[in-house]
Amino acid sequence: MRTNQEVSVIRYLMGELSSTERADIEKRLFTEPGFLDLVRATEEQLIRDALAGDLPPDQLAKFQNHFLSFPDLRDKYEATRALRDT
Repeated sequence: MRTNQEVSVIRYLMGELSSTERADIEKRLFTEPGFLDLVRATEEQLIRDALAGDLPPDQLAKFQNHFLSFPDLRDKYEATRALRDT
């Protein structure tokens, strides 16, 4: 079961937050110890879930359209997929 914090990070990564909520998350990245680690771990879990086919269709669409629109996240996805396929 995911915590409220993890759900907020997922919504952030999927582009589901208002501008105010997004700003709050981005502020926390710089001010809250350990929060960046949570965001990175959540990114990695979303990538694994997408590759395993474990994302529901609505989340998969957001993953493909929003999450993967960021070059660094697309690179992580491609690297993880390449490792999985070897």
